[in-house]
This record gives sequence, C-alpha cells and structure tokens, in this order.
Amino acid sequence: MMDGVLGKKILDVPHYSQFDIDDKFWMLRGCAVASLKMVLDFHGVKTPDLLSLIKEGEEMGGFGPSGWYHDSLVSMVEKYGLRSYREENMDLDSGIQKIVSEIKADNPVIVSTPKFILDMKKFHIVVIIGFEIKDGEVIGFYFHDSESTPGLSGEKRFVRIDTFKNEWRRMAIFVSK
Repeated sequence: MMDGVLGKKILDVPHYSQFDIDDKFWMLRGCAVASLKMVLDFHGVKTPDLLSLIKEGEEMGGFGPSGWYHDSLVSMVEKYGLRSYREENMDLDSGIQKIVSEIKADNPVIVSTPKFILDMKKFHIVVIIGFEIKDGEVIGFYFHDSESTPGLSGEKRFVRIDTFKNEWRRMAIFVSK
C-alpha cells in the first residue's frame, strides 16, 4: 500500500448520508452523528439507525445552539465500548502528522471544518479515511462527507493538503479499539 515515492492508504469505512434521515430537523444537523456511525461501524460496533443514534445523543444533552458537542460525541463512542478523546487547537503540522499516524493504525479520524451556506459560516464534521503522500510529504486526505446527495457523492472525496490546512478547524476526535 505504501512505497517510498508515492504512498496512498484508504480505509474501507462505510459511508452514510445525513440526507437519509427522515426527520427534516435532524437531516440538516446530522453530520456529526453520521460521521460517528461511520467510525463506530468501521470498528465493528453494532449501531442503531442514524435517527435512533441521534436521539441517543440528544437525550444525553449532546446537541446545542452551535451544533453537536464534541465531548458528547466522545461519550457516545465510549458508551459503545471504544476508546475516544478529542483535541482542539491542534498545531497544524503535528496535527496533520497525527491524523496520518491514526490512519496508518487503521483508525479513521473525525474532524471539524467550516461549511458555507447562504453566505453564512456553519460548522461541519467529516471523517478522514485516508491520505496520499508523495516524496515524503502529505499531498492530501480522503474523506467521507455525510452531505451526500444523488448529484454529489460524499464518499471517498479528496482534499488537497493546502485546502485542508486553510479549512481545518484544528479539532479532531480520535477513536480506537
């Protein structure tokens, strides 16, 4: 999978679309829990459907005015028997290397990014599932975006590292067995 000049690793993480949620309110706010379900299912955890998982998070006070609380997402992971922690204000370069290390260890990483809708900046969550390296340098990441529609798949999308550096909010949730 890796060689000295060009390397690539993509984890076989299941993809879920938040637009498959029947509840209109949660359909537009389901990115974090859809991302969580992708990671839990990848690690072999049996999870309920997206709306049921959202309701679990809501019952524990995990959703607020600005979206899903990262601490609550970590608690949800731990409830399903996996280890998890969050990091915020991560150093850009060491954070990128940490994400690569986690992917190498077969652990997808949940990250926070901005999203622009109707000239308003909102927060969004995606799952980093892979990377590409050329001549020893990370050139980009593969990710699953739960904002998937029939016209635009959110599965196995690629972001160049310069764009990632500009858009990543330097927040991540790490999950492992």
